[in-house]
Amino acid sequence: MKDHLFVIVSVILLAIGFILQKLYQKHAGQETIVGVTFSIYSACFSLVLLLAMNRFTPEFSWYSLINAALRAACGLAYTVIGFRIMKYGNVALYMLFLMSGGMILPAVWGWLFLHEAVIPLRVLGVMIIFVSILITQLSKERPNLKLLFFCLAVFVLNGFVSVLSKLHQINTTYHTVSTESYALIGTILSLGMSLILYACLRKKKRGAQDATPHRKRKLPVIQILIVAGYSILGCVSSLIQLRGAKFLPASVLYPMITGGSIVFSGLFALLFFGERPSKREWLGIALCVCGTLLFL
Repeated sequence: MKDHLFVIVSVILLAIGFILQKLYQKHAGQETIVGVTFSIYSACFSLVLLLAMNRFTPEFSWYSLINAALRAACGLAYTVIGFRIMKYGNVALYMLFLMSGGMILPAVWGWLFLHEAVIPLRVLGVMIIFVSILITQLSKERPNLKLLFFCLAVFVLNGFVSVLSKLHQINTTYHTVSTESYALIGTILSLGMSLILYACLRKKKRGAQDATPHRKRKLPVIQILIVAGYSILGCVSSLIQLRGAKFLPASVLYPMITGGSIVFSGLFALLFFGERPSKREWLGIALCVCGTLLFL
């Protein structure tokens, strides 16, 4: 039960981080390069925090490096694709595939390959949470094939992030580093990948006539504070989830994170942005709560 409570705390921090990311988008825009810039700033803040946590003496192992590299690549990819999807104005569809992938793939993977107990109530919980996602997030608009491809990519990539995290935390075959060092390695790799991608995007856009928000030389103070808050909350939430991956089954941990994210993100959106859920959304949140409780 104690591990479950820590996961709930992690989910609350994750939901607040989502609100901060949304605030950043309101200030800076939703272009792809804005998403990459956000990842760079966030990684810089996280790097300082994680270095302090590691007392500036991080550990190293090749297995952790390779795993963290794959995880960072998947995470950066779905973040950038997410900004691209939101540029089309279909945020609901993006959240549907993002959350579904983060819940379904690791849960099924845990049942099939980790020999985790297939408890009927938990299977029912996964199904209920998935239905709640459909109810709250599914758009009536029919997406084009390009948009659908992006959404499927987000589904798979977010699922792989969860699977890779679990693989690292339960590995006993190869030498691995501590949870804090693993997070630090991933942050360094994510920063490097983001900088390379940013340079490519800047080169591609060089010579464009229209000026966009990302061309500002100075980052406004409000955006600095938003990114700093997002980074701190994200680091703490990620560390809690990684520690939870050591002790909780994948078929329990990630559906709880998904269900909790829907609930708390909806509540925080109501509190901070005045977004009042419709009857259908309230029904979806209620179902999500019921589905999540089945894992406790």
